Amino acid sequence: MLNRTTSALSSGRVIPEARRLARELLAASLRRWPRCVEGFSDHPGPHGRVLSQEFLAPESYLGLDEIPSETSAGERRLLLNTLATLWDGAGHVVEIGPFLGGTTRAIAMGMLANPRLWPGGRLYTYDLFDRYFEPSRLRALLRPLQERGLIDRALVEESGRTGEFFAVFEQLHKRGPYSKLIVGAAQGLPATPGQEAAAEPGSLVALPGDVGLVFVDGCKSWYSTKALMRQLATRARPGARILFQDYGWYTCFWIPALHAALREWLTLESYFDSTYAFRITTTLPAAALDELFPDTPAQWSRRRFDDLFRTLWQEAEARRDGRMKVFYRLQHAAALATIGDRAAARASIDRLAMAPDAAPYLDLVRQARHCPTYYSDDAGRQHPVLL
Repeated sequence: MLNRTTSALSSGRVIPEARRLARELLAASLRRWPRCVEGFSDHPGPHGRVLSQEFLAPESYLGLDEIPSETSAGERRLLLNTLATLWDGAGHVVEIGPFLGGTTRAIAMGMLANPRLWPGGRLYTYDLFDRYFEPSRLRALLRPLQERGLIDRALVEESGRTGEFFAVFEQLHKRGPYSKLIVGAAQGLPATPGQEAAAEPGSLVALPGDVGLVFVDGCKSWYSTKALMRQLATRARPGARILFQDYGWYTCFWIPALHAALREWLTLESYFDSTYAFRITTTLPAAALDELFPDTPAQWSRRRFDDLFRTLWQEAEARRDGRMKVFYRLQHAAALATIGDRAAARASIDRLAMAPDAAPYLDLVRQARHCPTYYSDDAGRQHPVLL
């Protein structure tokens, strides 16, 4: 039954009213038998759409939209439901780049809702907790939280002066029923090999020993993505999951590039909006990582990127992922611009702008035509790649 329903939802053959009724029926069924969500795993698009809904007990989702977040409401529900129903409860959970912790709350509440949660399991969450916004902009973002009594005025003023927000993060979560699960650390991933070599002791992310699931919203460069995977290769077992929030964002071409390089080890399981979830199928190849994914994109040829993104585009077409059919082309252009072929990048985006599939995303296509991506220097500062 699940497969027949999945095919109908995926194909678009069902009229809108029947589709709505089908979703309601699925939600009601999943509230009673939440583990049935695994029946969608062979269909990543419908799987993600189901996971983005509320089908657990209503209290599981309380406060899920209270904290400002770069993720959509559906992405936070996908996170919570994945932790509650698909994660086997073993090992620890890792979050890279929580900002104020909208996703932290979703992950931790999902952990609490999972009856298989290992008593010693923790949510290790890493961020620089600094330089995310201009201080005045951060103060304006935090003011409504203060007005609702969620954080103290003194913390808002301090963050408004310094731009740091670790203390804000801690206060937002210390009263939650999940607070005992969270282990926060002001640490980051190295943006470049040079930054990694010069890093102060204790300033870089050091993952726990047994990782069952990772949510990534802090791999903002090619090398930081590789640095994370190098650690996961020795800490994440087969069956663990990696959810990349920036997979579907046009500037972050390095994340789909990593997926393509490691496709033998990573299987797409679900997606919603920009978040794409993968399951590790076999032990990640730590010894072969340098050969599969070099330190910089400049070590790959244009032909390598052409072939890679052509294959990804074909896979998006096969799974009827219209958004990524557009965004893979933008990411391909971003890769070409990064390795120095700006003329090819401009021509590619100009062609895309004329394509009917790009119509819903024209504002982003125009942004990419001006600046398709960015690069990081050895101090971790980001610089635009301009066309």
